[in-house]
Amino acid sequence: MLNRQRTQLSNSMRAHMSEFSVVAPVGRMGLDRLLAVVANPDDLRIPADARICLEMLAPQLVVVKKQILENDRRIREAPAASCASHRARRPPASGRCTASPTCAPSWSSAAAWKAR
Repeated sequence: MLNRQRTQLSNSMRAHMSEFSVVAPVGRMGLDRLLAVVANPDDLRIPADARICLEMLAPQLVVVKKQILENDRRIREAPAASCASHRARRPPASGRCTASPTCAPSWSSAAAWKAR
């Protein structure tokens, strides 16, 4: 959810600023450049009314970024013995169970023929 909010905020800022021909490269560094433009009141490329709106979005983006970093830190520091933290660190569908016959449904070929 936080990643979605970060994406929405950054896309919103990029879209609003592109209306005034202020663009930056894709990625974190490009977004930081745009934030610097918003923070600089001497930069006249953005009208004052638009700057007020963008100044409302910038702190929200900073807060969401901090929350994402904090959550990532907590996941990394969680004890390895915890099953939930172990699952959170692994990519989905990885591990012993994916290729194990013990996870496959058990049915006999005779039952399959009866079902037909």
